Amino acid sequence: MRLVSDTRGGIGVAGLFMTAFLAGAVFYSASIAHTAGAREELQGRADGAAFSEAVASAKGMNMIAAMNRIMVTLAAVELPIRAMKPSYEKVAKTPCLDPCSCAIAADAKRASAELEALSKDVEAKAGDALLGVSEAQAAISDAAPKLGRDAASSAASPGGPTPNGAKASIYSPSLSKDGCKSGLPVQEDSFKSICTRAKKYTAERANALSKDKLQTMNGACKSGANAMTDATPGFARADDLFCTEAKSPPCGGSGPHPRKMANGAANGNDALQFWSKVSGTPVGEASHAIDPLTNREPARGGAATGMAQSEIYFDCTGSFESCNKNDQATYDPKWAARLRRIHAPTQSFAGDAEVKNEIANGARWSSRRSELLRSRGSSPRTAAGAILMSSQEGPLQ
Repeated sequence: MRLVSDTRGGIGVAGLFMTAFLAGAVFYSASIAHTAGAREELQGRADGAAFSEAVASAKGMNMIAAMNRIMVTLAAVELPIRAMKPSYEKVAKTPCLDPCSCAIAADAKRASAELEALSKDVEAKAGDALLGVSEAQAAISDAAPKLGRDAASSAASPGGPTPNGAKASIYSPSLSKDGCKSGLPVQEDSFKSICTRAKKYTAERANALSKDKLQTMNGACKSGANAMTDATPGFARADDLFCTEAKSPPCGGSGPHPRKMANGAANGNDALQFWSKVSGTPVGEASHAIDPLTNREPARGGAATGMAQSEIYFDCTGSFESCNKNDQATYDPKWAARLRRIHAPTQSFAGDAEVKNEIANGARWSSRRSELLRSRGSSPRTAAGAILMSSQEGPLQ
C-alpha cells in the first residue's frame, strides 16, 4: 500500500516523456526549417539568375539606343555639307556682270573648294564612325544576352560551387537567331530613319557652316546668302535628297544601319522575356524528416529546383505603341529589368518546350497545388486556398 500511495517522482516520469517529445519536436522543426530554407535558397538563386539575365539585356538595349543617337549626331554633321555643296557650286557659276557679281562668284568658288575639302574629311571620318557604331550594335545585340547568361550562372552559384550544386539554365527568344534578329529584340533599320531624325538640324547647321566656317555671310558681295537661298528648299527633304546611306537595304545590305525593335517585339510579350531554372541536388540530410510543403520526404519532394521569369521593358507612360512611335524605344535609353510571374510562352524559340513542359506548365502546377491542398484537408478552407487550387500559372515553390 505504501508503494502504491507513494507519488514521489511522478513529475520526473512526466518530464522524461516530455523531454523525449520536445527533443523530437525540435529535431523535426529543424528538419522542416532545413527543407524550407533549401527551397527558398534555390528560388532565390532562380530569381537572381533570371534578373541578372534581364539586367544585362536591358543594358544592351540602352547601349543600342545611345548608339542610334550617335548615328543621328554624325548624320546631322554630314547632311548640311551635302546640302550646301551643290548650291555653292551653282553660285560659283554666277555670270560676272559687275564688280559685286564677280566678287560673289569668286567667293563661292573659294568656299566651294573649302567645302569640298571639308566634305572629304567629314565623309571619311563620319563614314568610318557610322560603320563602326553599326557593327558595335550588331555585336552588342548578339553578345548581351549571352553575357547575361554568364551572369545568371554566377547568380545561381555565387562564390563558386554551392552545397547543393546549383546550376542555372536560361531560356529566351533573345538567345535564338530569328531572321534579321541575332540576339536582343532588335533588327536592322534603313539608314533613312537616321537621316529623318537628323534633317531637322540641317537648316541651323547649314547657316552656321556658311557663316562661321566658310565666312560667306558677313560683308558685302558674299556668296552665302545666295547659296542659302538656293539650298533652303532642299532642307525639308534632306533625308530623301542627301541620305546616300539609305540606298543600302537593311538586313544583309552593306553600310551602316541603325536598330529598331524586332517585328512583333513589345513590352510584356515573349520577345522580351527570360525564363530561369536552377537545379541542385535534393535535400536529403534528414531523410526521416517530412517536407511540410509536400508531405513527403525531402529527398523526394522536388525541393531541388527553383524557377523564375524576368523581362526587359521600355520604361514609359502609356501603351508601348504610343511610346514606340517613330521607333522611339530604340533611341531613348530607358530600358529596365524586372521579375514577372511565370507564364507559358506563345512563340517558338530554342528551349521553349522545356519552358512550356517544365517551368510554365499550368496544368502540371495546378495538379500539384490540388494535391497539396487535398493533403491538408478534403477541400480548401479559405478563399486564398480556393484561388491557389484553381490557378493555372506559375510553379509551386
